[in-house]
Amino acid sequence: MAVTMLVLPVGENDPICSTIMSHLGAEHSHGRGILGYFTMKEAAVLKLVSREMYDEVRNFPWNDQKTIVTTNLGTWHAAFPKARGVNLSFRQDLWDNDLVYLKDIKFLNMSWCRKITGMGFSSLKGLLELTINGCDQVTDEGFQYLTKLRTLTMHHCWRVTDAAFAHLKNLKKLDVTASLNNTITDKGIAQIVGLNHLIIDQCLYLTDDVFEPLRNLHTVSMIGCVQLTDRAFRHLTKIHTLDMSYCWNRAITDVAFEYLGNLRSLTMRRCNQPTITDTAFKHLAKICTLKM
Repeated sequence: MAVTMLVLPVGENDPICSTIMSHLGAEHSHGRGILGYFTMKEAAVLKLVSREMYDEVRNFPWNDQKTIVTTNLGTWHAAFPKARGVNLSFRQDLWDNDLVYLKDIKFLNMSWCRKITGMGFSSLKGLLELTINGCDQVTDEGFQYLTKLRTLTMHHCWRVTDAAFAHLKNLKKLDVTASLNNTITDKGIAQIVGLNHLIIDQCLYLTDDVFEPLRNLHTVSMIGCVQLTDRAFRHLTKIHTLDMSYCWNRAITDVAFEYLGNLRSLTMRRCNQPTITDTAFKHLAKICTLKM
């Protein structure tokens, strides 16, 4: 099948081309620029338009989390050497030594890359956000290299224990949904006193004590944490967003809501225990969103 390529008759000195190039590079002074609205897959086509476009695409600080990169990491890095983020989800062919190509990456999704153990994290010392859901071979050792990390999402990471959190003092958001074993406990999470956003959905072994040292929280999701009682809420007086769905423990009563006067958003589906009555809602004067 014949392929026809259209090459626009513009160059560096053409005013139209110059205007387009200036907008494409606008991320340097006005945010992400026009290229920020494209995916890296689309960018591969844009490279064919002109040499100027090729250079703009190659030097753009890509953080495209919509596109899962499936090519060899060395090849990908050569094509996008200035990239700041990448999604490598479900790559069963990746090993720790492949991460050497990601030294400049700030935002990384490696969910379900099940050959990664974490020792390759030594190449990721500048990482700010990491998602490793389903990476069940990752162990504590790799986290010693991630001291700059600000956001960590890890579901079903069975081998990670409390020891990992000792290295994550700069973390602001933590999501450990479905940590169903007892390797992650109150003591581990309590080490990260600067947390603002905590998601502990279905963490069946966590108790009231997890919240005591976390005085900077503003958003909490505790779906299905059935061991929590009224005492947990004493430490949540500053939060504005809470999801406590499926916390059906009768040890949560109207008293818990006395500490939630700053809440703006509350979700409490299936909290149908008789110990929560209409009286609870008298304490929620600032509430804007309520889902039951």
